[in-house]
Amino acid sequence: MCSSDLAVNLDVDNWQALAGLGDLALRRSSPREAVRYFRDSLEVGPATAWVHVNLGDALRAIGSFNEARVAYDEALVLAPGTLPAGLGLAAVHIERGDFLDATRVYDDIAARFPDATEVRHNRGIARLSLADFAGAIEDFQAVVARRPGDTEARLRLGV
Repeated sequence: MCSSDLAVNLDVDNWQALAGLGDLALRRSSPREAVRYFRDSLEVGPATAWVHVNLGDALRAIGSFNEARVAYDEALVLAPGTLPAGLGLAAVHIERGDFLDATRVYDDIAARFPDATEVRHNRGIARLSLADFAGAIEDFQAVVARRPGDTEARLRLGV
């Protein structure tokens, strides 16, 4: 038992310590363990967008896409417009092959964060999957304008 586990065992109501252990487990590539800690944290502490986003990330890592979507949705209820929650939700749609839903989520994020090149890049990929070539070109051009060295966006544009 590591010292962090011992600290949590001594104070099982310490939701922040549980969430911290979940974060550590996720970074150590132990997503199942992370899911357990994040769920325990939500059980004993307040619902926070941060914990829901991290729970969603851990659930995505183990392929539980429906549960991940619920976690990201909860994060967005608690903190509307949260960039990591939106990115996670869109990623779930991409991983499930729901490119139209992913594009809708990316549209919302892009409206809130117009300079977020990751959003434009990922939306461009989703648009390609929908055969929306004009939209994809627009997104990849925006990425290259902000990050001229972005090799992948340049390749997708053929430049």
